[in-house]
Amino acid sequence: MTSLSLDLDLEEKVLRGKVHFQGINPWPIHPFSLGIMGPFAFIPFMECYHGVLSLDHSIGGTLHWGEKAIDFHHGRGYTETDYGQAFPRAWVWMQSNHFSIPGTSLTLSVARIPWLEVAFRGFVIGFWNEGRLHRFTTYLGSRLRTLSATDQEVRLVVESRQECLRIRAIRSGKGLLHAPYRVTMERRVTESLTAQIEVELFRKKNGKEYLLFHGRGETPAWK
Repeated sequence: MTSLSLDLDLEEKVLRGKVHFQGINPWPIHPFSLGIMGPFAFIPFMECYHGVLSLDHSIGGTLHWGEKAIDFHHGRGYTETDYGQAFPRAWVWMQSNHFSIPGTSLTLSVARIPWLEVAFRGFVIGFWNEGRLHRFTTYLGSRLRTLSATDQEVRLVVESRQECLRIRAIRSGKGLLHAPYRVTMERRVTESLTAQIEVELFRKKNGKEYLLFHGRGETPAWK
């Protein structure tokens, strides 16, 4: 997808305009690894399948919300997709590509995934920086060392054989959303657009950790 056009006549206002995308960076696809889910994409009877269409890209264009023009030029974009019957039983999801260094993006999903009569915990985490994707996933043998969540923050530490990713998300301004379950939208989910995500990426070598990246993703000022 390279553009999006809207022409919605709502009860209160009209939403119209077009935004376009350039420099799409999808999660790599290989014959035996269909995107972010890897080999799990081939497993039948999964209730939810997940895909990342672009980790980071530039945005241009304008939307008109009533009399107000919303300018998207020089913006950054991220696109993902979910399809299936229902969301997982429980999950933590976060994403940001608004770091001080352009072209940096984090996508993270940890979930309790039902499959047939059982359930298992899985995670898919990608950190895109300087044209390289650092992958931390269940199917690649990464290990989730720490995961804790309170009303104020979420902390997570995950390791691959060569790298370690430490994340601290500061919660803010929750909104209630409906989530799909079978053929209805029943469950309500809290999600925030103003949370902050602190990311540290380390290289492991000879029993020591060497810092490769430290930054914070946060919502840019809305104009």
